[in-house]
Amino acid sequence: DILMAALPKTLSLALLSFVIALIIAVPAGIISATRKNSAADNAVSLFAFLGLSMPDFWLAILLIIVFAANLQWLPAIGYAPLSDGFWPWLSHLILPSIAIGTGFSAIIARMIRSSMLEVLQADYMRTAASKGLTTRVQLLRHALPNALIPVITVIGIAFALLISGAVVVENVFSIKGLGRVLIQGI
Repeated sequence: DILMAALPKTLSLALLSFVIALIIAVPAGIISATRKNSAADNAVSLFAFLGLSMPDFWLAILLIIVFAANLQWLPAIGYAPLSDGFWPWLSHLILPSIAIGTGFSAIIARMIRSSMLEVLQADYMRTAASKGLTTRVQLLRHALPNALIPVITVIGIAFALLISGAVVVENVFSIKGLGRVLIQGI
């Protein structure tokens, strides 16, 4: 019963973190691939390096200091169920989801970049360009779906890593999800 009560908290945190990671990673990976060796590519690479090297719990503490303590925009601790309303639920999950999703987005952005670079060199991309298709259509209709195939394959495994990050961040934000339940003991 205790695990079943904690599971929705962890899953909602992990799913929102996943959505945030995709919102950051897909455009970043596309920009990085289409502007290879430019300032934008270097900025995305720097972001990915920082996202991978920064521990989730440390970023969580920084987010609490800035957005909860100093600016007082969002709550620092706790969890509100969705039955309390959409905004209370979301406001309690924004900071932990950003803390978890940032590192995850760095992984996905680098994968999308490398996959897009490979796809952009394919023969069918030259054919699409020779047919007179706009760059936007070439990227969104032809390159991106093919570049996402290896990324989607790995995302299932990476989602397990996302949940493990949620376990640590739950303790920072005092969310009684699976992490706190398992650490404190049932």
